[in-house]
Amino acid sequence: EQDNRRLKLTVGALLLVLAAVPLIGAVMPEQIPELIQARRFEMIDENGTLRAAMDDEGFWYWDENGNGRAEMHNDGISYYDENGQERARMSSDGFAHWDEDDNIRAEMDYDGFFSYDENGINRIAMHNDGIIYSDEDDNIRAEMSADGFLYRDENETLRAWMDYDGFLSYDENENIRAEVGESGFLYWDENGTARAEMAERGFLYWDENGTPRAWMDYDGFFSYDENGTPRASMSADGFLYRDEDEILRASMDDEGFAYWDENDTLRAWIDYDGFWYYDENGDLRATMDDDGFNSYEEDEPPQHRLIRRERQPGLECARALTSS
Repeated sequence: EQDNRRLKLTVGALLLVLAAVPLIGAVMPEQIPELIQARRFEMIDENGTLRAAMDDEGFWYWDENGNGRAEMHNDGISYYDENGQERARMSSDGFAHWDEDDNIRAEMDYDGFFSYDENGINRIAMHNDGIIYSDEDDNIRAEMSADGFLYRDENETLRAWMDYDGFLSYDENENIRAEVGESGFLYWDENGTARAEMAERGFLYWDENGTPRAWMDYDGFFSYDENGTPRASMSADGFLYRDEDEILRASMDDEGFAYWDENDTLRAWIDYDGFWYYDENGDLRATMDDDGFNSYEEDEPPQHRLIRRERQPGLECARALTSS
């Protein structure tokens, strides 16, 4: 009985102690540390895999497979793919991007922006000097800068240039072939000979020898032969035609139509009054008007006279008047 009594007292005392512990903890104030110091902090996931770390050298992050995916330190910030291949970096030197085969694909720094293809060839560059585009063979094909826009073919031959002065086109030998600007339009052949011009002064055409063959402006149209001799003109005053010796052979205006032979002899005249025909000597041989048709023998021409007058420089007009 004494043993049972002692056991009961011991158990009761133990229960009192256990009941007093929470009461004592509730009464004591919570202790919060003012400073935590460590050489390194690490975080693991529920599987015990290291996922992040921080120390005096930087920050690191790993995925669930233990592959490093990101890091940040004095050299910058780097990102890695699931195979551990660095794909992007940002540092004091700029920004860089690599593809899955470790080929540099893009760079951006204080010098500008540069893009590369899968073979490491710089395809696009953008910097203070402008924008440059290159093809897969590393040939510069296009440029855009303060000087304008330039285009080159696959042989890096300049083919086109556009700036504030206008547009220039070149052939495969880099010969200028066309120009468009404030002065108008100009075209050259493969030998560098000017062939056409369209400008404020009108439209001009030259042959392969550089001889002017045609001119059209607000005064009319003018045509030249291979020797540069004016052969035809058409204007508000009418139509004129000359032969290779610059002899006037035909004219047509609001007063009528006149024709001369190679000896500058008037042979025919037509107007609203009728028709007159002359022989090689300039003698009237036939007329046709409202009164009918008349013909004259060579030795019996009626009295007639030929009047020539200048209408404007270079423009001649002839008219025959008959009288009985």
